[in-house]
Amino acid sequence: MTCVLDNNGFDDCQYAYLKNRSSTHAVLVLTESIKRNPNGKVTGVVLFDYTDALGTVNTSKLLMKLCEDFGVSGRLLLFLIDFLSSRYA
Repeated sequence: MTCVLDNNGFDDCQYAYLKNRSSTHAVLVLTESIKRNPNGKVTGVVLFDYTDALGTVNTSKLLMKLCEDFGVSGRLLLFLIDFLSSRYA
């Protein structure tokens, strides 16, 4: 799935669940951006924890988005449909 997402213009700011990226990497990038603040202004940060977000996502809409916006199809799509159909919030 990461290959499909990488090849279809996935958001450069996405870190979790992608090859060679992690939420730790995202925090390090954020920290370096704050340290390099060229004009010395105060920087505020708001962080959200979406650890259990999949439990609240409409799976039909998620699958449609993966198909239409990211080009997920074929066996990968069938796997995701099967995987998500057995999940409960």
